[in-house]
Amino acid sequence: MKNNEEVPFYATVAKKSAKKKVSSEKNKTVQNSQSNFECNLKTEHSSQTKNSNKNSIEEKSNFIPQQKTKTFESKSYYYKVVSNLFMPLSKETEVLINKFDDIIQSVNPLNSRQLCSLPNKIRELSHDLTDTRKSRRLGYMNSKENLSAYVRYFSWWNLYRLCSIFESLNADYFSFLKDDDVILDIGSGPLTAVIALWISRPELRKRKINIIATDLSHGALSLGEELYLAVVARSCSEKETAWRITRIKGAFGIEIRQKASFVICANMFNELVHDSKKTIRVDNFKTSVSGDISIINAKNKAKPTLKSNEMSNAFYGNSLIEENVENCKKKLLSYVDKNAVFFVAEPGVPFGGRFISILRSKFIQDKFAVDFPCTHINNCVFSGAKNEKWCHFVRDTSDAPKSLLKCSESAGLPKDRASISFLFANSFVNSAETASDKNSKKTTKDNLAVRVVSDEILLPFNMRGRYGCSKWGAILLTYKSAKNIKSGSLVQININESQKTFLQKDKKTGFLTIELN
Repeated sequence: MKNNEEVPFYATVAKKSAKKKVSSEKNKTVQNSQSNFECNLKTEHSSQTKNSNKNSIEEKSNFIPQQKTKTFESKSYYYKVVSNLFMPLSKETEVLINKFDDIIQSVNPLNSRQLCSLPNKIRELSHDLTDTRKSRRLGYMNSKENLSAYVRYFSWWNLYRLCSIFESLNADYFSFLKDDDVILDIGSGPLTAVIALWISRPELRKRKINIIATDLSHGALSLGEELYLAVVARSCSEKETAWRITRIKGAFGIEIRQKASFVICANMFNELVHDSKKTIRVDNFKTSVSGDISIINAKNKAKPTLKSNEMSNAFYGNSLIEENVENCKKKLLSYVDKNAVFFVAEPGVPFGGRFISILRSKFIQDKFAVDFPCTHINNCVFSGAKNEKWCHFVRDTSDAPKSLLKCSESAGLPKDRASISFLFANSFVNSAETASDKNSKKTTKDNLAVRVVSDEILLPFNMRGRYGCSKWGAILLTYKSAKNIKSGSLVQININESQKTFLQKDKKTGFLTIELN
């Protein structure tokens, strides 16, 4: 500021005091002290480093830096859905199933009064097939009212389930069936499985196949043949001809002269075992006419009898089911030659899953290939034993026929899911090992095939999961979002055997847990 300029009046008030200058000697002293401190610090650190290096050399094998530790517990694995068990039905199948009530009405017409009483009759028949079956008549399917209610509800739902399964098989799965081959449908009822096969596998319509249908009810077989011919009339082309139907009235075990290439048992064995009035003889198993169940030994001496309502517990809890499933399998094998395919389906309830699981093990013991839906030949981890999970698959009914859903609601039996337990077994593969390789969908060593067997469940930390079956045993698949995984999906996961030991186990079930990416 120049001397001749006036100083503002606020300068003496607002002016900051200048910092005191540090002498050059004092500044040198401070710098020297800092350099000495840094030198001492480096010397001390170097001595500590030398000591630590000595310890690290001595304990090198036990030293693992915490920052570089890696575990697989929180790792997620890539996956892809190879196939889904329940795919959208084909257009032709969907049309025929949606119009199945019209087909029934054309063959088995009901008047308006009978149609009004139909919901009550369906509800009564449902009780006869479940909780009140002990008092059910042996020939209940010979009643026209029962038969009309059965085909308009139970057969229709079974048709929906079976068509879903038959369509999910590979395009060439039924290539083993040739002209003049025999398909044996045991416990056929109104030929529901035969109709489902015709609808869902159009490539078989060009083959001259002989159908042998057996059942205790002659009326059910007659109505079934009429329904089948009515379906054929709506779907058959010029080059296609209806299969030849042979009806045989008789129970499981009846002698059949012709050997079959394909044997179907759909919802048959649960009737065989649970029906308290039907006389059943499969070697050492007999249900008496009085409604009690006796186990007959080789000398025909009856052991203590079991009431019908106690039968399921006995079937789950001891070797009774093992013995009788073995006898059932022997009888099934008597119906075929060396090469044949078996399809066995039961309701998707614990008993059905238990029966299918044991029958599967019996087939595998005889070197059969259980090629669908299983991915391995190890013991079944969802065996349905008492208090254990069972193998079954559930289809959403959102695409079921609207008329069928309305009929179910009117009868007080609404359905939002259709469940089933089943297996396909064949004797074309001689070695069970070869069958296992075939069943695994040609997965490599770095992939694990998992068949999903449950609905989606909610897990902590905003996670979701589904139970699955694999060669490693039961698996809990966890994920944040996986819309394409459904009940019955075959999931291929990019994981190998060496990574298995790092997987966590679910605290509730003890199943291996795999998080999907």
